[in-house]
Amino acid sequence: MSEDASENVNSKRFAVVGFPVSHSASPALHNAAYAHLGIDAEFLAYETSNFPSAAQLGRSGIFNGFAVTMPHKEAAFEAAGESDEISRVIKASNTLIFGDQIKCFNTDAPGIQDAFEQSGATMRGAVVAILGSGGAARAAVAAAMEEAEEIVILARTPSRAEEIVALMKGRETKIRVESLREGAAKLLRVADVLINATPVGMRDGDPSPVDPALLHEKLTVMDMIYRPAKTRLIQEALSRCKLAIPGTRMFIAQAARQFALMTGRKAPVDVMEKALKEVPGCDWP
Repeated sequence: MSEDASENVNSKRFAVVGFPVSHSASPALHNAAYAHLGIDAEFLAYETSNFPSAAQLGRSGIFNGFAVTMPHKEAAFEAAGESDEISRVIKASNTLIFGDQIKCFNTDAPGIQDAFEQSGATMRGAVVAILGSGGAARAAVAAAMEEAEEIVILARTPSRAEEIVALMKGRETKIRVESLREGAAKLLRVADVLINATPVGMRDGDPSPVDPALLHEKLTVMDMIYRPAKTRLIQEALSRCKLAIPGTRMFIAQAARQFALMTGRKAPVDVMEKALKEVPGCDWP
C-alpha cells in the first residue's frame, strides 16, 4: 500500500485495516461495487499492528475511511470523536469515516441481525452462547441483546469477557461469563444459538472452536469467520444442527451497510455477493 495521496483530488480512497489483513475480501467487494456504480474510488488493504499510525493517515487526508478488522476494533472506537449508538455501547467499531473529525460506526452488530433474518433464524427468547471476548464478540452481544433471553460469553480469558458484561450493565437481558474450557459442555446442551466470534477456524487445519459432540439438532450455529466460509465449525454444524449460518452472510450484510456510510450510495448487494463468491474460500451463498 502506497502512502502517496491520489493525484486526482476528487477520487476517494478507503482501506481495510487489520493485522493480519491479507485474507480480507473487503477490497474485492467494495471495488466491484465502485466499478458497477461508476464511483471514482479505490479500496485497499493496509496491514499494520499500529492502529494510531493508520488513523493518522486518515487525519492527513490520505484516506477517506477505514473498514476495521481484528485486532483494532476497540482502538478504532477510541480514535473517533463522534460515534453511533452501538459503538458507544460496546466501545468497538469496524468503520471509520474521516473528515473534520473522525466518525465511527459499528456495522457488525446489525450485519449479524441481517444474516439471521435472511437465513430465517431468530434469537428471540433464545439462550445465546458467544465464543470470544474481543471486538467481534462485543458486536455479537449487541446483536443478541435486543432479543435473547440470556447471553453467555464463553471465553478463554473470562476476565476480559467480564468487561463486556460491565458495558451491558442495566440491560434487561441476562448476560454472564463462563470459562470456555470448563463451561462449554454444560452450556451448549441447553443453548439455542451459538456464535463463534473468535479467529479459530480462519487458518488451514484449525479445529472447531468447540467439541463437535456438543452440537445438537436444536442449535443454530453462526460463524463470523467468512474466509474460509466452510470452517470446521460450519461443516460440523451442517450435519448436526438445526441451521448453520456461514460468515459470508454476515460479511456481505455488514459490508453493504459500510459501503453506504462511506459513499452515501445504496450498496449493489448482488454485485458484492458475486465478487465475494469469486474470492477463494468464500464460495458460499
